[in-house]
Amino acid sequence: REGEVVAIFPEGTRRTKGLAKKRQPRPHTGAARVALEAGVPLIPAAIAGTDRIARLGPLRVAYGPQVELEDLRGRDLREAAQIGTDRLMAAIGELEQSL
Repeated sequence: REGEVVAIFPEGTRRTKGLAKKRQPRPHTGAARVALEAGVPLIPAAIAGTDRIARLGPLRVAYGPQVELEDLRGRDLREAAQIGTDRLMAAIGELEQSL
């Protein structure tokens, strides 16, 4: 609300962490919930290269247009946050294709 940026990783972790990672993380609704409650935009970002971060490999980041949430305001917060999260993850998936 004060114009500051807050970054939230919807899955809470990297998708791959070497060979030890047994299952894919699932997205959580926190980012959409915060955006809905605060009335602020939800901007998707995709990051590539985190698997090489220990070797100082290049990171690539792509940002997309804000995810539409206006039509969700006034709905049940749990339902709205889940729909917003689904939209966010779809937008991130599209951005990942460009990296």
